[in-house]
Amino acid sequence: MERRFVLSTVGISLLLRMARDNEERSNLNQISNEKELPDEYRLLVDTLSEQALNALKQGNVDDRRRLSAELNGLYALYAGDLSKAQNDFHWLISTDTYLGRRAASVVERFLREQGIAQVSTYAPSGLSTASPETFSQGMQHLLKWCEDNIPGYKESGYRIIFNLTGGFKSLQGHLNIIGMFYADEIVYIFEGSTALLRIPRLPIRVDPEPIRTYAAQIAMMSVGQVLPYEQISALPEGLLEVDSGGIATISDWGQLIWNRLKGDLLQQ
Repeated sequence: MERRFVLSTVGISLLLRMARDNEERSNLNQISNEKELPDEYRLLVDTLSEQALNALKQGNVDDRRRLSAELNGLYALYAGDLSKAQNDFHWLISTDTYLGRRAASVVERFLREQGIAQVSTYAPSGLSTASPETFSQGMQHLLKWCEDNIPGYKESGYRIIFNLTGGFKSLQGHLNIIGMFYADEIVYIFEGSTALLRIPRLPIRVDPEPIRTYAAQIAMMSVGQVLPYEQISALPEGLLEVDSGGIATISDWGQLIWNRLKGDLLQQ
């Protein structure tokens, strides 16, 4: 039997669907990037979370798929029967916000009640859509997590699947590219549909030659070192982020490429 490692992005739409009216929904959107909340809003979100879990438990499969984009993708992946997911490993990726963590906890608790014991949530530190800076910081943590975890599952014979049906569009977009390097398959479901769209892994190969000369410098930047841009200006532009003072750090995409090449380059 094929074993799978399934990574699913999780958004907050499940909680938004529990809102009583447009005003409450608007309030939730306004606090969607907050890491912690005042008591008043925290109570509201916690209440909506319990209502969402109860709605999932009491609903049928069609109801659950309408309520949760994340579950919609999983039900499609397992042909409508989540009992087929019980031997697989599941990771839910959320933003590092109160709403994001609570929405993911609802999906995780529901999956556990369906008999899926091997399910966990990861909220990369700082990840939110509040600003490009916070998003990039969180993506650095997510890239490190991918490199630390996914290759081990792959080597153990697991099929790596990215379920990107739920979650924020910015997170989906980045993980779509990351998935081309780590996943065997990326799956989506278009809004309003139940049919699974599968994107197989493409034969992408990164040319190491532009990086080989600067392997030591990139290795230092990958662990937080900053360097004058003129020392590494020959590197492809997309691998670096350069501030107004001419100081360079590694970009999200630079980190992704380095993760894929560092074993061979450092060994050499």
